[in-house]
Amino acid sequence: MIIVWPCLSLLAGCGTPTGCGVFNKGYFNLWVAIALIWGTVATVVIICLPVYESWSEISNTLTGLISNDDVHLRMDIIDSKLDSLLKAGNLGESGNKLSKTPGYRAKLLAGKL
Repeated sequence: MIIVWPCLSLLAGCGTPTGCGVFNKGYFNLWVAIALIWGTVATVVIICLPVYESWSEISNTLTGLISNDDVHLRMDIIDSKLDSLLKAGNLGESGNKLSKTPGYRAKLLAGKL
């Protein structure tokens, strides 16, 4: 591209009184059109290809935003497991106090208690 583009431009205007390498209006318009088409195609490719390649993840995320029943189902299962652990009596009297503190269940899940 670095070599071909200037070489093609050198032939412009040969055989005219202005000499070689001088663009006339028609030749200049051609290169402007090529540059605009190049930029438009590059813009479409830069925007559309990543969207096309990631479409399954994008659709999964959008589906999750609209209907996240799977997340609620998993949270219900985790909540029922935590309730069964708390009701098992393994925590004793201190467990009742700890269960009312903020973030207790998250800390219990993370194994930080």
